Amino acid sequence: SDLVTFDHQGHTGIEMTISPKVGPAAGAIMSVSTVETSKGRTALICATDKESIAALLPKFRAVRATIRAPE
Repeated sequence: SDLVTFDHQGHTGIEMTISPKVGPAAGAIMSVSTVETSKGRTALICATDKESIAALLPKFRAVRATIRAPE
């Protein structure tokens, strides 16, 4: 998918939805979010199937909102 930006604790993060073609997660749909600060980077990767991604994306984002960015 296209990169989508979001605000997290005063930092801009990026979110993308991907579908790996090879490896153990091949065929899964993954939501990948990353926030980078001057102190480090935090990433959250959540995986599900194609039929469930629309319903689960808000829950994945709710989990992301609880993560503390490196300060």
